[in-house]
Amino acid sequence: MVFEYKYDAKTVTDEERLLELEDYLKALEEVHRKHSAEETPDAETIAALETEIEAKRTEFEGLGGTYE
Repeated sequence: MVFEYKYDAKTVTDEERLLELEDYLKALEEVHRKHSAEETPDAETIAALETEIEAKRTEFEGLGGTYE
């Protein structure tokens, strides 16, 4: 069976990907900040967020992103 796509796949430029990653990183850091500020933060949740943030930072920096 051949699957038929109804919408064309959008090609994302590096600049668009950088903007997406920047927005995502800001959101992840805010969630991390909120969880870290809880009276009894969940270490597992914090660790998962930190892993995700590091992975996205690596991708962001690999595409030439800077923190200005």
